[in-house]
Amino acid sequence: MTQEALLALIQDASARAAAQAVAQFAANHPVNPPPPSPRRSRELFSAPEEEEQRRSPFAPAILAEALPGVKVSNLSEFDGSGDPQEHLDKFYAKIDWYDLSDAAYCKVFRTTLSKRALAWFNQLPAGTISSLEQLTKRFLHHFSMKKAPKTAAFLFTIRQKENESLRDYMQRFVEAVHEVPHVNHELLASIVQQICFPEDLKSQWRENPPL
Repeated sequence: MTQEALLALIQDASARAAAQAVAQFAANHPVNPPPPSPRRSRELFSAPEEEEQRRSPFAPAILAEALPGVKVSNLSEFDGSGDPQEHLDKFYAKIDWYDLSDAAYCKVFRTTLSKRALAWFNQLPAGTISSLEQLTKRFLHHFSMKKAPKTAAFLFTIRQKENESLRDYMQRFVEAVHEVPHVNHELLASIVQQICFPEDLKSQWRENPPL
């Protein structure tokens, strides 16, 4: 065999080896891989939904309902430190303008919770909230218990501020009285005599009555 023939044989073998290597690489790295089987596709899409159902306090019927393309704007937030009844009253006043399902209102109410209030919601047992009424009852029960009731001693702290008119002061005092549960008339009269009617305030009352 001549040198030229041997060189040609080597080149031919190298070409075949290179072709085999390219074919093997193409088989292992397809440009357009085949789509997953239908069963695998269902698993990929259903896994997040199933995980949400396992963890969410909302019942499956609420989770399954999509929110409509309506944005409920300017909703106040509740972080767990304010008045839960006031927050709920504001929420109902806002949603009166909309016509949504009960499930949608549940999801909207959840968006108003933050910080400690959101942490409370997230730790509720999974799947136990099936209506807005149930959610708001639990909300009020939990955060009303957390809010320490004010006592009659609180009223002794309501004093007239510098440059505060008598009318404004009496209005503020009356609002404070409403924050104290079960204050009896005798005790309230005693507080009024001690706090609301010092000598200088009596003079203001005579000269410029609040009513």
